[in-house]
Amino acid sequence: MKILKVKFFIVFMFLGLGTLLAQEKIGYVDVQEALQSVKVAERVRDEIKKEFSKREKDLKNKQQEVMKLEENYQKQEVALTEAKKKQLKEEFAKKFQELQQALAKNEQEMRELEQKKMAPILQNMSQVLEQISKEKGYQMVVAKNALLYASKDQDLTSLLIQSFNKKYK
Repeated sequence: MKILKVKFFIVFMFLGLGTLLAQEKIGYVDVQEALQSVKVAERVRDEIKKEFSKREKDLKNKQQEVMKLEENYQKQEVALTEAKKKQLKEEFAKKFQELQQALAKNEQEMRELEQKKMAPILQNMSQVLEQISKEKGYQMVVAKNALLYASKDQDLTSLLIQSFNKKYK
């Protein structure tokens, strides 16, 4: 008897939840597309690119230096003594490891700076989305990547981009 009551409760709960969700207006946004498309974010990416372009040039020079070390080693390998081969291999390995560390550090610093500079944009985007939701009567807006399926007419991405670009020039 108790099990039957629990089953009825679950069925009625799902029926009630389905009715409730049918009355709710739910939209979705492709956050990545919005971040790629808003003009403010484009300017931020350009600033970051400019800031890191000198570093990247220096890293490319280091990379060419490491490649020349390897080329010189391969050209001279036949004529070198075992001690000299070992020395050049160690020098190459050290330079290569330094290059890899510098590349990783540069990439990490660039990601951190991008996250730091994008955080206010995301905050502003959230405010614009909240305003759109209130105006259009949406009770909930979710990220597109969290959906399995939704109809295209519930996509608020382009409206978010247009509204954001209008508000934040």
